[in-house]
Amino acid sequence: MASIQKVAKGWRVQVMVDGQRDSRTFDTRAAA
Repeated sequence: MASIQKVAKGWRVQVMVDGQRDSRTFDTRAAA
């Protein structure tokens, strides 16, 4: 399951992939 957080530069999404956390930042929540 993904976790979405508001950060200064947009929205950060964190997901678990094969037991490792992967995160990425998007400009809009819809893009996230």
